[in-house]
Amino acid sequence: MTRRILLAAGGTGGHLIPAIAFGRWLSEAGESVCWLTGSRPLEKQICEAHGVQPERLSLEGSPLGVSGLRSLKRWKQLSASFFESRSVLKKNRIDCCVLFGGYLSMPVLLAARSLGIPVLMHEQNTVAGKVTRLAAKLKTPVACAWDECRGLDRKQRTTVGMPLRPLALTDRAEAQKKLIGASLDSGEKLIIILGGSLGSGGMKNMLQNSQDMVKSSGCRILCMGITPEQRPFPAALTHEACWDMNLVYSAADAVVCRAGASTLAELAALGVPSIVVPWAASADNHQMSNAHVFSQLTGSPLLNEDASTEAFGEALKTLPVRRPSVSDMNAGSANLYKVLCSLTA
Repeated sequence: MTRRILLAAGGTGGHLIPAIAFGRWLSEAGESVCWLTGSRPLEKQICEAHGVQPERLSLEGSPLGVSGLRSLKRWKQLSASFFESRSVLKKNRIDCCVLFGGYLSMPVLLAARSLGIPVLMHEQNTVAGKVTRLAAKLKTPVACAWDECRGLDRKQRTTVGMPLRPLALTDRAEAQKKLIGASLDSGEKLIIILGGSLGSGGMKNMLQNSQDMVKSSGCRILCMGITPEQRPFPAALTHEACWDMNLVYSAADAVVCRAGASTLAELAALGVPSIVVPWAASADNHQMSNAHVFSQLTGSPLLNEDASTEAFGEALKTLPVRRPSVSDMNAGSANLYKVLCSLTA
Protein backbone atom coordinates (compact mmCIF):
# COMPACT_ATOMS: atom_id res chain seq x y z
CA MET A 1 0.00 0.00 0.00
CA THR A 2 1.33 3.43 -0.97
CA ARG A 3 2.17 5.68 1.97
CA ARG A 4 1.87 9.47 1.94
CA ILE A 5 5.21 10.54 3.41
CA LEU A 6 6.20 14.08 4.39
CA LEU A 7 9.91 14.95 4.28
CA ALA A 8 10.78 18.13 6.19
CA ALA A 9 14.16 19.86 5.87
CA GLY A 10 15.43 23.40 5.86
CA GLY A 11 18.27 25.79 6.51
CA THR A 12 21.14 24.48 4.40
CA GLY A 13 21.95 21.96 1.71
CA GLY A 14 23.26 19.68 4.44
CA HIS A 15 19.68 19.10 5.57
CA LEU A 16 17.87 19.57 2.26
CA ILE A 17 19.94 17.46 -0.11
CA PRO A 18 19.68 14.19 1.88
CA ALA A 19 15.93 14.80 2.13
CA ILE A 20 15.69 15.34 -1.63
CA ALA A 21 17.79 12.25 -2.30
CA PHE A 22 15.58 10.14 -0.02
CA GLY A 23 12.42 11.58 -1.55
CA ARG A 24 13.49 10.60 -5.03
CA TRP A 25 14.38 7.12 -3.82
CA LEU A 26 10.96 6.82 -2.18
CA SER A 27 9.20 7.94 -5.36
CA GLU A 28 11.04 5.27 -7.34
CA ALA A 29 9.93 2.76 -4.71
CA GLY A 30 6.31 3.71 -5.39
CA GLU A 31 5.67 5.89 -2.34
CA SER A 32 3.89 9.27 -2.43
CA VAL A 33 6.19 12.10 -1.27
CA CYS A 34 5.52 15.63 -0.07
CA TRP A 35 8.39 18.01 0.74
CA LEU A 36 8.21 20.77 3.34
CA THR A 37 10.80 23.52 3.76
CA GLY A 38 11.19 27.08 5.02
CA SER A 39 11.26 30.49 3.38
CA ARG A 40 14.98 31.17 3.01
CA PRO A 41 16.15 32.11 -0.53
CA LEU A 42 18.80 29.37 -0.34
CA GLU A 43 16.14 26.75 0.36
CA LYS A 44 14.21 27.89 -2.71
CA GLN A 45 17.38 27.85 -4.82
CA ILE A 46 18.33 24.31 -3.77
CA CYS A 47 14.83 22.96 -4.35
CA GLU A 48 14.54 24.58 -7.79
CA ALA A 49 17.99 23.27 -8.78
CA HIS A 50 16.86 19.73 -7.94
CA GLY A 51 13.41 20.01 -9.51
CA VAL A 52 11.54 19.85 -6.19
CA GLN A 53 8.39 21.86 -5.49
CA PRO A 54 7.89 21.88 -1.70
CA GLU A 55 5.27 23.26 0.60
CA ARG A 56 6.77 26.22 2.49
CA LEU A 57 6.49 27.43 6.06
CA SER A 58 6.75 31.15 6.81
CA LEU A 59 9.88 30.49 8.83
CA GLU A 60 13.24 32.08 7.96
CA GLY A 61 15.50 30.61 10.61
CA SER A 62 16.04 29.70 14.22
CA PRO A 63 15.20 32.32 16.87
CA LEU A 64 18.28 31.14 18.76
CA GLY A 65 21.54 32.93 18.00
CA VAL A 66 19.84 36.21 17.04
CA SER A 67 18.53 38.98 19.28
CA GLY A 68 16.10 41.86 19.50
CA LEU A 69 13.31 42.29 16.99
CA ARG A 70 14.84 39.66 14.72
CA SER A 71 14.56 37.02 17.43
CA LEU A 72 11.02 38.12 18.32
CA LYS A 73 10.00 37.87 14.66
CA ARG A 74 11.35 34.34 14.40
CA TRP A 75 9.63 33.21 17.61
CA LYS A 76 6.36 34.44 16.11
CA GLN A 77 7.15 32.60 12.87
CA LEU A 78 7.96 29.44 14.82
CA SER A 79 4.62 29.58 16.60
CA ALA A 80 2.75 30.19 13.35
CA SER A 81 4.66 27.35 11.67
CA PHE A 82 3.22 24.85 14.13
CA PHE A 83 -0.28 25.60 12.84
CA GLU A 84 0.95 25.78 9.24
CA SER A 85 2.55 22.36 9.67
CA ARG A 86 -0.70 20.90 11.03
CA SER A 87 -2.52 22.32 8.01
CA VAL A 88 -0.02 20.78 5.57
CA LEU A 89 -0.16 17.40 7.32
CA LYS A 90 -3.96 17.32 7.28
CA LYS A 91 -4.35 18.70 3.74
CA ASN A 92 -1.99 16.09 2.29
CA ARG A 93 -3.37 13.31 4.52
CA ILE A 94 0.15 12.40 5.58
CA ASP A 95 0.71 8.90 6.98
CA CYS A 96 4.19 9.50 8.39
CA CYS A 97 6.96 12.11 8.54
CA VAL A 98 10.73 11.97 8.18
CA LEU A 99 12.48 15.04 9.61
CA PHE A 100 16.01 15.94 8.56
CA GLY A 101 16.91 18.28 11.40
CA GLY A 102 17.45 22.01 11.61
CA TYR A 103 15.14 24.70 12.99
CA LEU A 104 12.34 23.68 10.62
CA SER A 105 11.93 20.27 12.22
CA MET A 106 10.71 21.65 15.55
CA PRO A 107 7.21 22.82 14.53
CA VAL A 108 6.72 19.80 12.24
CA LEU A 109 7.70 17.41 15.04
CA LEU A 110 5.21 18.99 17.44
CA ALA A 111 2.47 19.26 14.81
CA ALA A 112 2.81 15.60 13.81
CA ARG A 113 2.74 14.44 17.43
CA SER A 114 -0.38 16.53 18.07
CA LEU A 115 -2.10 14.70 15.19
CA GLY A 116 -0.83 11.24 16.15
CA ILE A 117 1.25 10.91 12.97
CA PRO A 118 4.37 8.69 13.27
CA VAL A 119 7.67 10.60 13.04
CA LEU A 120 11.21 9.47 12.24
CA MET A 121 14.24 11.77 12.67
CA HIS A 122 17.33 11.51 10.48
CA GLU A 123 20.49 13.04 11.95
CA GLN A 124 23.17 13.84 9.37
CA ASN A 125 25.90 15.00 11.74
CA THR A 126 28.06 13.16 14.24
CA VAL A 127 26.73 15.46 16.97
CA ALA A 128 22.98 15.37 17.50
CA GLY A 129 21.26 18.71 16.87
CA LYS A 130 18.93 20.39 19.34
CA VAL A 131 15.74 19.18 17.66
CA THR A 132 17.13 15.66 17.36
CA ARG A 133 17.90 15.57 21.08
CA LEU A 134 14.41 16.84 21.86
CA ALA A 135 12.89 14.22 19.56
CA ALA A 136 14.85 11.47 21.32
CA LYS A 137 13.58 12.68 24.71
CA LEU A 138 10.05 12.45 23.30
CA LYS A 139 10.76 8.81 22.32
CA THR A 140 10.88 9.63 18.60
CA PRO A 141 13.04 7.08 16.69
CA VAL A 142 16.30 8.56 15.40
CA ALA A 143 18.22 7.23 12.38
CA CYS A 144 21.84 8.40 12.13
CA ALA A 145 24.10 8.79 9.13
CA TRP A 146 27.29 7.80 11.00
CA ASP A 147 28.17 5.23 13.65
CA GLU A 148 29.09 8.07 16.00
CA CYS A 149 26.45 10.54 17.16
CA ARG A 150 27.34 12.47 20.30
CA GLY A 151 24.40 13.51 22.44
CA LEU A 152 22.41 10.31 21.94
CA ASP A 153 22.67 6.96 23.68
CA ARG A 154 23.17 3.91 21.51
CA LYS A 155 19.74 2.63 22.48
CA GLN A 156 18.15 5.87 21.21
CA ARG A 157 19.39 5.57 17.64
CA THR A 158 19.93 3.34 14.62
CA THR A 159 22.76 3.81 12.13
CA VAL A 160 21.47 3.83 8.53
CA GLY A 161 23.96 5.91 6.54
CA MET A 162 23.33 9.02 4.47
CA PRO A 163 20.74 9.23 1.68
CA LEU A 164 22.84 10.22 -1.35
CA ARG A 165 22.07 11.70 -4.71
CA PRO A 166 22.79 9.52 -7.77
CA LEU A 167 26.47 10.28 -8.35
CA ALA A 168 29.22 8.60 -10.37
CA LEU A 169 32.65 9.80 -11.45
CA THR A 170 33.10 10.43 -15.17
CA ASP A 171 36.18 11.16 -17.30
CA ARG A 172 38.37 13.68 -15.49
CA ALA A 173 39.67 15.54 -18.55
CA GLU A 174 36.21 15.93 -20.10
CA ALA A 175 34.76 17.12 -16.80
CA GLN A 176 37.52 19.71 -16.45
CA LYS A 177 36.85 21.03 -19.96
CA LYS A 178 33.16 21.47 -19.14
CA LEU A 179 33.82 23.06 -15.76
CA ILE A 180 36.73 25.42 -16.49
CA GLY A 181 36.57 25.57 -20.27
CA ALA A 182 40.06 24.20 -20.83
CA SER A 183 42.30 21.19 -20.28
CA LEU A 184 45.08 21.32 -17.73
CA ASP A 185 48.68 20.89 -18.78
CA SER A 186 50.15 17.43 -18.43
CA GLY A 187 50.97 16.75 -14.79
CA GLU A 188 48.83 19.57 -13.42
CA LYS A 189 46.23 18.80 -10.77
CA LEU A 190 42.96 20.63 -10.16
CA ILE A 191 42.24 21.35 -6.49
CA ILE A 192 38.61 22.41 -6.04
CA ILE A 193 37.63 24.55 -3.06
CA LEU A 194 34.00 23.83 -2.21
CA GLY A 195 31.83 26.49 -0.59
CA GLY A 196 32.08 30.25 -0.86
CA SER A 197 32.81 30.47 2.87
CA LEU A 198 36.18 28.83 2.25
CA GLY A 199 37.20 31.85 0.17
CA SER A 200 37.13 34.13 3.18
CA GLY A 201 38.67 34.55 6.59
CA GLY A 202 41.46 32.26 7.68
CA MET A 203 41.10 29.93 4.71
CA LYS A 204 41.48 32.82 2.28
CA ASN A 205 44.63 33.92 4.07
CA MET A 206 46.04 30.40 3.93
CA LEU A 207 45.42 30.19 0.19
CA GLN A 208 46.94 33.62 -0.37
CA ASN A 209 50.05 32.66 1.58
CA SER A 210 50.25 29.33 -0.26
CA GLN A 211 49.96 30.56 -3.84
CA ASP A 212 53.67 30.10 -4.62
CA MET A 213 53.65 26.62 -3.10
CA VAL A 214 50.50 25.69 -5.04
CA LYS A 215 52.08 26.83 -8.30
CA SER A 216 55.36 25.03 -7.66
CA SER A 217 53.52 21.80 -6.81
CA GLY A 218 51.83 21.74 -10.22
CA CYS A 219 48.34 22.43 -8.87
CA ARG A 220 45.61 24.79 -10.00
CA ILE A 221 43.06 26.13 -7.54
CA LEU A 222 39.38 26.41 -8.50
CA CYS A 223 37.11 28.17 -5.96
CA MET A 224 33.45 27.24 -6.31
CA GLY A 225 30.62 29.59 -5.44
CA ILE A 226 32.52 32.90 -5.44
CA THR A 227 33.03 35.74 -7.91
CA PRO A 228 36.37 36.58 -9.57
CA GLU A 229 36.62 39.60 -7.26
CA GLN A 230 36.60 37.29 -4.25
CA ARG A 231 39.39 35.00 -5.44
CA PRO A 232 42.19 34.50 -2.91
CA PHE A 233 44.94 35.27 -5.46
CA PRO A 234 45.01 36.32 -9.15
CA ALA A 235 45.89 32.89 -10.57
CA ALA A 236 43.02 31.16 -8.77
CA LEU A 237 40.09 30.09 -10.94
CA THR A 238 36.51 30.77 -9.88
CA HIS A 239 33.11 29.33 -10.78
CA GLU A 240 29.59 30.26 -9.79
CA ALA A 241 27.64 27.91 -7.54
CA CYS A 242 27.10 24.61 -9.36
CA TRP A 243 24.60 21.96 -8.33
CA ASP A 244 25.89 19.40 -10.84
CA MET A 245 28.19 17.68 -8.36
CA ASN A 246 28.88 14.82 -10.78
CA LEU A 247 30.76 17.38 -12.88
CA VAL A 248 32.55 18.96 -9.92
CA TYR A 249 33.66 15.73 -8.27
CA SER A 250 34.74 14.23 -11.60
CA ALA A 251 36.86 17.27 -12.48
CA ALA A 252 38.63 17.37 -9.12
CA ASP A 253 41.96 15.71 -8.48
CA ALA A 254 41.27 16.70 -4.88
CA VAL A 255 38.68 18.68 -2.93
CA VAL A 256 39.18 21.11 -0.07
CA CYS A 257 35.92 21.51 1.83
CA ARG A 258 34.19 22.33 5.06
CA ALA A 259 32.94 19.44 7.17
CA GLY A 260 29.29 19.42 6.23
CA ALA A 261 28.10 15.85 6.78
CA SER A 262 26.29 15.46 3.45
CA THR A 263 29.32 16.56 1.42
CA LEU A 264 31.64 14.31 3.44
CA ALA A 265 29.35 11.33 2.88
CA GLU A 266 29.39 11.93 -0.89
CA LEU A 267 33.18 12.28 -0.96
CA ALA A 268 33.59 9.11 1.09
CA ALA A 269 31.27 7.15 -1.18
CA LEU A 270 33.00 8.31 -4.35
CA GLY A 271 36.57 8.05 -3.05
CA VAL A 272 37.49 11.63 -4.00
CA PRO A 273 40.75 12.71 -2.27
CA SER A 274 39.89 15.43 0.21
CA ILE A 275 41.28 17.92 2.69
CA VAL A 276 38.78 18.95 5.35
CA VAL A 277 38.77 22.39 6.99
CA PRO A 278 36.00 22.42 9.64
CA TRP A 279 34.07 25.62 10.25
CA ALA A 280 35.15 26.60 13.75
CA ALA A 281 31.91 28.46 14.58
CA SER A 282 29.55 25.55 13.80
CA ALA A 283 26.91 24.74 16.44
CA ASP A 284 28.29 22.45 19.18
CA ASN A 285 31.48 22.31 17.09
CA HIS A 286 29.79 19.57 15.05
CA GLN A 287 31.94 20.19 11.98
CA MET A 288 35.11 19.34 13.90
CA SER A 289 33.46 16.13 15.07
CA ASN A 290 32.33 15.33 11.51
CA ALA A 291 35.84 15.96 10.23
CA HIS A 292 37.47 13.65 12.78
CA VAL A 293 35.07 10.81 11.95
CA PHE A 294 35.57 11.34 8.22
CA SER A 295 39.37 11.48 8.61
CA GLN A 296 39.39 8.22 10.58
CA LEU A 297 37.21 6.59 7.94
CA THR A 298 39.07 7.78 4.84
CA GLY A 299 42.52 8.87 6.03
CA SER A 300 41.85 12.39 4.70
CA PRO A 301 43.96 15.23 6.16
CA LEU A 302 42.23 17.63 8.57
CA LEU A 303 43.36 21.26 8.80
CA ASN A 304 42.35 24.12 11.06
CA GLU A 305 41.22 27.41 9.51
CA ASP A 306 44.54 29.04 10.44
CA ALA A 307 46.69 26.24 9.04
CA SER A 308 50.12 27.24 7.78
CA THR A 309 51.38 27.08 4.22
CA GLU A 310 53.58 24.16 5.25
CA ALA A 311 50.65 22.23 6.68
CA PHE A 312 48.61 22.81 3.52
CA GLY A 313 51.55 21.68 1.36
CA GLU A 314 52.05 18.51 3.41
CA ALA A 315 48.34 17.72 3.16
CA LEU A 316 48.47 18.03 -0.63
CA LYS A 317 51.46 15.68 -0.76
CA THR A 318 49.67 12.98 1.23
CA LEU A 319 46.57 12.86 -0.97
CA PRO A 320 46.15 9.58 -2.86
CA VAL A 321 45.21 9.20 -6.51
CA ARG A 322 41.44 9.26 -6.81
CA ARG A 323 39.74 5.91 -7.18
CA PRO A 324 36.44 4.90 -8.82
CA SER A 325 33.28 4.57 -6.77
CA VAL A 326 32.99 1.28 -4.91
CA SER A 327 30.09 2.15 -2.58
CA ASP A 328 26.39 1.51 -2.95
CA MET A 329 24.98 5.02 -3.34
CA ASN A 330 21.49 3.76 -2.47
CA ALA A 331 22.40 2.10 0.83
CA GLY A 332 21.55 5.07 3.06
CA SER A 333 18.10 5.51 1.52
CA ALA A 334 17.38 1.78 1.55
CA ASN A 335 18.35 1.46 5.22
CA LEU A 336 16.34 4.53 6.20
CA TYR A 337 13.34 3.11 4.35
CA LYS A 338 13.58 -0.14 6.33
CA VAL A 339 13.40 1.80 9.60
CA LEU A 340 10.47 3.83 8.27
CA CYS A 341 8.61 0.67 7.25
CA SER A 342 9.12 -0.85 10.69
CA LEU A 343 7.73 2.33 12.23
CA THR A 344 4.58 2.34 10.09
CA ALA A 345 3.94 -1.41 9.85
